[in-house]
Amino acid sequence: MEWHSEKLIVGIRHKRLFRVSDFLGEIVDKLAPLQGYGPFPGNCFERIGRPDNMSIILYDKENTISVNCNIDGVILTCDMDAEPKLTIEDITKMFLQIVNIILPLTGGSESINRIGIINQFLFQGYENAAKTIFTNLLNLDLKGIPDNLVLRLALKNPAIEAIVNPEEKQDYKNVIIQINSDKTEEGETKPPDRIRLIVDYQIYYEPQRTLKNVLIENHFNETIEYWDTHLKKSNLSNLEEVKKIHG
Repeated sequence: MEWHSEKLIVGIRHKRLFRVSDFLGEIVDKLAPLQGYGPFPGNCFERIGRPDNMSIILYDKENTISVNCNIDGVILTCDMDAEPKLTIEDITKMFLQIVNIILPLTGGSESINRIGIINQFLFQGYENAAKTIFTNLLNLDLKGIPDNLVLRLALKNPAIEAIVNPEEKQDYKNVIIQINSDKTEEGETKPPDRIRLIVDYQIYYEPQRTLKNVLIENHFNETIEYWDTHLKKSNLSNLEEVKKIHG
């Protein structure tokens, strides 16, 4: 079956730098001209938000693309259902341009400690999504009618750099997987009819890295490989068949 990607979030974190708040206006001046050029859709940064004094958000009218710049790093959020459609290659190029503009400006490029990519998927049209997860994916037969479910897993493994050179690097990969039932409409009497799957693939750098030593494109590729190699072979890949048989 085709996996429907609902949202993609890419973030890079550095040592907390309060000086970032001094550059928020300049960040807007440098990102706004990117609209309509290369992979950037037109008017993607036409609105500005200030959730607090330490961060700034640039986004479009429908909030389908947003960039959050703050004292901890940069986060790019993309709605994969928006028009025009964005590809992983588009998002990779956008993120590379954004961080290579912002982080040297704020000084964050000298102290990168984490990069993460979150894929959010949505499966719809179940009579009872929670029951589907309980009985067909987890193989649990519990008393009562399952009304909702949230399952969260965290998997930690050393990165290749730590294996090759353990005396100098303790880098590690952290994968967080969350599966939960959800409702199209709110209401106590209506059972959940959607399944949401969130996969957060992270690499922690110990010690910290400079931006030029963080291989962002490689991380995108590793994220896709992890999904294709591990999750598509699980029972999650049978959701469509489960839906047809059990409803």
